[in-house]
Amino acid sequence: MLLVALIALALVTWSITHLAAPALLASLLVLALWLTGRALHPRSRR
Repeated sequence: MLLVALIALALVTWSITHLAAPALLASLLVLALWLTGRALHPRSRR
């Protein structure tokens, strides 16, 4: 049972470090680009 918990913890840690970080960076990049677009063109979209 402890081995299963350790394997699950390792899988969660790996998925966080290898999947969540690029996804978080990509979402932050999209958010920054969207905010920059809003700042440059405030009246183009509502």
